[in-house]
Amino acid sequence: MREVEVYFLINDRRTETILTFVNQMLSSPKSISEEFSFPLYDDIPEKVFDSLRDLLDFLETRENAMYSLYWEDEKGVDPRQVMAFYTEDGKVILGIVVDETKGFTWLEKLSKTFPIQFGLVTVESALPDQSSDFVDLCRNGNTPRIVDGRFFK
Repeated sequence: MREVEVYFLINDRRTETILTFVNQMLSSPKSISEEFSFPLYDDIPEKVFDSLRDLLDFLETRENAMYSLYWEDEKGVDPRQVMAFYTEDGKVILGIVVDETKGFTWLEKLSKTFPIQFGLVTVESALPDQSSDFVDLCRNGNTPRIVDGRFFK
């Protein structure tokens, strides 16, 4: 079964916002990472956190900190995975992984829960570090997307 990713941009780095999204999307969420260090993938991290919550609290206050977090659903149902990509300009790109036939349906569903101005459905795309570049991806895309709050198929 092929999968797609559904992403959307938010202006909110609060821990509670991220955790609420994860818990709303996954029936049985489990962080894919077991270690939480900052910066991500550094051989000698600046900080090592005792818990995911501590890391999220840190990222909430560090507006320019980039980071990628992944959760999976232990039951393997859609959405199968949730992602949070902290951008270097203070935003977060949230995403889910779903069956390829349900990408647009999930984008619509998410827009009813979150005030999405920019979002898109894609397949294994590298996301940009800046929210403005994500907005450009949405504006110039040819997949189902939301631009300025309007749907395009």
